[in-house]
Formats: sequence, structure tokens, C-alpha cells
Amino acid sequence: STNGAGDGQLVFGSRDGSIWVINRDYETGHIHKFDISLQLLAHSLGDTLIAIGMDESEAKQTIKLWKTDR
Repeated sequence: STNGAGDGQLVFGSRDGSIWVINRDYETGHIHKFDISLQLLAHSLGDTLIAIGMDESEAKQTIKLWKTDR
């Protein structure tokens, strides 16, 4: 598993490709972002969530970025 924090949010990820986001009001969101596995999760000093993982449709690792201020 992996985790990060920033912009008033806690972000947790697990090897099955799932990502959970918890905001300041303790509201949670679940995102299944990778088909095979999540390998790295980081929250930048700004408002960008960075994840590296494996998808079935890709032969190599994939980097995905999200804006967390929305």
C-alpha cells in the first residue's frame, strides 16, 4: 500500500489499483484507477496526485495525474 497527503486530503492506495481520498470533512471517495496494480502514489506540494501502476491494456507501467482541487 502507499499513501500521501496534501491540499487538505489524505490519499491511500493499495496494490489492487484502488485509490481512496479522505477530505477534511472525513468524506471518502474510492477510485479504482489501475486494472492490475498500483505501485506508487504521491501528492505534490501543489494540487496534483501522481500515480504509477499497471493496466491490462499497457505492456509497461503507466503514469496518471489528477488535479485534487476540484
